[in-house]
Amino acid sequence: MRRFVFSFVTLLLLLPAAPALSDSGDEEVLRRRDRREREGEPERRVRRVPRELRSAIDAYKERKYLTSSERLFDLLESEAYPEHEARIRYYLGADLKAMGLLHAAQVQFQAVVREGPQTGALFASALGRMVEISDRTNDPIYLVRSVGRIDPRDFPARVEDDLWYYLGVRDFERGNLDAALDAFERVGRGNDHHVQALYHLAVIAAVEGRDEDAVDLFAEIAAGDLRGDPVTVARVQQLSLIGLARIRYAQERYEASVTEYETFPRETGYWPVAMYESAWGWFRQEGGESRALGQLQAVRSPFFDHVWLPEAPILEALTLYRMCEFDEVLGVLDSMREEAGPLAATLDELLEPHATGELPLGELYRRLYGVDSEDHRRIPAALFAHIEADRRFAGPHNRVLQIERELARIGGLKPQWRDAPVGRSTERTLLRQRRVYMRLSGAALGNALAEARDQLVDLMSQDQLLRFEVLSGQLEDLVGRADNPVPEVVEEVRIGYATSTDRVYWPWAGEYWRDELGYYDRPNRGACVE
Repeated sequence: MRRFVFSFVTLLLLLPAAPALSDSGDEEVLRRRDRREREGEPERRVRRVPRELRSAIDAYKERKYLTSSERLFDLLESEAYPEHEARIRYYLGADLKAMGLLHAAQVQFQAVVREGPQTGALFASALGRMVEISDRTNDPIYLVRSVGRIDPRDFPARVEDDLWYYLGVRDFERGNLDAALDAFERVGRGNDHHVQALYHLAVIAAVEGRDEDAVDLFAEIAAGDLRGDPVTVARVQQLSLIGLARIRYAQERYEASVTEYETFPRETGYWPVAMYESAWGWFRQEGGESRALGQLQAVRSPFFDHVWLPEAPILEALTLYRMCEFDEVLGVLDSMREEAGPLAATLDELLEPHATGELPLGELYRRLYGVDSEDHRRIPAALFAHIEADRRFAGPHNRVLQIERELARIGGLKPQWRDAPVGRSTERTLLRQRRVYMRLSGAALGNALAEARDQLVDLMSQDQLLRFEVLSGQLEDLVGRADNPVPEVVEEVRIGYATSTDRVYWPWAGEYWRDELGYYDRPNRGACVE
C-alpha cells in the first residue's frame, strides 16, 4: 500500500497558467508596424492631438461610450494617425471597459502595453487597467503573458507591486522558483496581493524543504490582519492552516498535525478537505482509528456531496482492516468499486475519440459544457467542482464564460452600435477568442478527466491488494478462533446509554446534523484479539 503524501502545490489559489496564444489585438499591432517599416515611414513626433481624436476623447469623458468608441474605431481603421495609435487604442479600451466588455478592452490595453514605455503615461495607465480587469475577473492570463515582456525597471510606480506579484505567478507556474521567490519578496505589505505573495513564498519554502521558514510564513498568514479582498484573504488563511498541518504530517508529527487541523474554521470552503486530511493524521496515531472513522463519516455526509475525495474509501478500509473488521472492509471496497468502476469506464468512453485525434479537444469542452449538453449528467457534480477548482482549467474556462457574457451584452446594445463596424469587429474578435479559449479549456479538461480516470483505476488496483490482505487476515482470525474456542451464549441484547460524564452518547440512526460534523467518534474499538 502506498504511503499517503500531501502535496503543497495542489491547493494553490486559482491562478491560471499563461497559455501561449496569439491575440487578435497583437496581430493587428504587428501588421500595422510591419506595414510602416516596409514603406519606410518615419516615426512621427506627436505635437498635437488631432481634432477628430480630441472629439472622441471628449465623448468618452462625457460618458458617451458608444459614440466615443465608434469614432475611435473609425480612426483606428483609417490609419490616418499612426503616431496616435496607442492613444486611440487606450481610449477605445477605456470605452469598452466602461461598457462592461472587459475582455475586449484588455485586447486594446495589451496592444498599448506592447508598444512599450515610449508611449509614456499611456503605458502606465494601460497596465493599471489590465491589473484592475485581472483582479475583477480573477483571471490574470493576459497580464501574466504581458508582464514577462516588460523590463522591471519600467514598472510604473502605482502598479509596481501588482506587476511583481504577477511576474512571480508567471515564474512559479513555469517552475522557476528562484525567480518567483525574488518577485514575491518585492510585493509590499500595503498591496492587496501581499497575502497571496506570502502564501506562494510559504509554498516555495515547503517545496524546497525549508520547513520552519514555511511554518513561520503560514503562521503569519493564518494569524495576520492582512490587506486585500476579504474573500481572498480568508481563502489564503484557510490554505495556510492546511499548509501548517501538512508540514507536521510530513514530519511524522501526527498529533501536532491533527491539532492544526482541529483549529480549522468550521463551514468554510476547505473544511471538508481539512477533515479528510485530519483523518490521515488520526490513522497514523496509535489508537486513533475511531477518530479517523468519525472524520470520514463527516466527509461522507450529504453536506459534502460536492467534494471530490475518491480516496476516502481506501482510508476507511485501511482503518477498518487495522481494527480487524474484515466484513466491513469488504463492504466499503464493494461500494467503492460499484462507483469507481462505471465512472472510470464513462471517462474512458468520453476521452477515447479525443485521445485518438478523431475529435478536437474543443469539442470535448462543448460536449460537457455546451448549453444542450447531455453528457454532463454522466459525471458527478463533485468531479466537475474538482476540475473547476484547478487553475489549469479554471483560467481558460472563466475566460470563455467572460466572453459569453460580453457577447450577450453586445446583443443587448443599441443596433446603431452593434451593427456598426466597431460592434461587428468587437463581436468577431470575441468569437475568435472564444474559439481559442474553448480549445485551451478542452485541453485542460481532457487532462483533468484523464487524471481522474487514472486515479480511479489506481484505487481499484489498491482495492485488489486490500482484498488479498483481508482474506489473509480472515484466515488468521479463523485459525485463532479454532485455537481458542468459546461457548456460544445467547441472551437478550440490552443497549445501555450510560456513558462517562465527559461524553454525550447518541445512538447512530443514519441522520446527519450540521453541528455534529467533525465531532463523530466510533465507540466500537474493533474486533482484534490481543
